[in-house]
Amino acid sequence: MISILLVTTEKGAFSEFARALISRNGGEIIWADSGSAALSRVPEKPFDLVIADERLPDMTGLVFAEKLVKKAPLVNCALVSPLSKEAFHEAGEGLGLLGQLPPRPGETDARNLMERLHMIQRMVSLDTCEGEGQGGI
Repeated sequence: MISILLVTTEKGAFSEFARALISRNGGEIIWADSGSAALSRVPEKPFDLVIADERLPDMTGLVFAEKLVKKAPLVNCALVSPLSKEAFHEAGEGLGLLGQLPPRPGETDARNLMERLHMIQRMVSLDTCEGEGQGGI
């Protein structure tokens, strides 16, 4: 079961997207309405994915991502951003972001994001499996 933290003040605008995120995979969406509220929840639960809106009441999405990577460097994070791909890449460099979402993400965006997440999870799983049992004699 997948666990997703969705950080936005616009819950209604993200409802279709949220449903699509868990429709095929099951799981749960936990909502937070500010960056601070989301960051306080991160130690409580191991989230598979954190998605933050571009503008939160207490910080921007990029500032949130910077704080998140310091608090939980291995969590997968995606941000909503209207920036061009190039500008987003430049602004988010070093944050290890899973992806960029448009300002009003929909079902297709959810499907694409989940495909990327599953690909990363498979890669991590393979690395873990390959690393087991490789001790020397």
